[in-house]
Amino acid sequence: MTREEIAVAKKEITEEIRAVWDNCPESFPLFLQEDPALFPVMDARQKKENEVQVQEFSQRMQKKFRQKPADEERQTVWEKSLEQDFMEFLGQERIICAAETMG
Repeated sequence: MTREEIAVAKKEITEEIRAVWDNCPESFPLFLQEDPALFPVMDARQKKENEVQVQEFSQRMQKKFRQKPADEERQTVWEKSLEQDFMEFLGQERIICAAETMG
């Protein structure tokens, strides 16, 4: 394609996007609205507990990352340990419930 053809195609695509955009409703999309069935409302105590849990997990993981072994054999064991810790964390946290969503 020449530069002119690219410019014409770009203009046409932009016009198509603009037309769709202009015809969209002005309300917030339903799929982005809060849905208690998907994300239950958490009280302040639950949120605080989760924040503490996330901070503790983050500190543990940072420490483990700094202790990454150099040799391949120990590194494989280290990686499995990281994965196990991560899956355990996902199973315990209660805000996003990622483990339940992931199955």
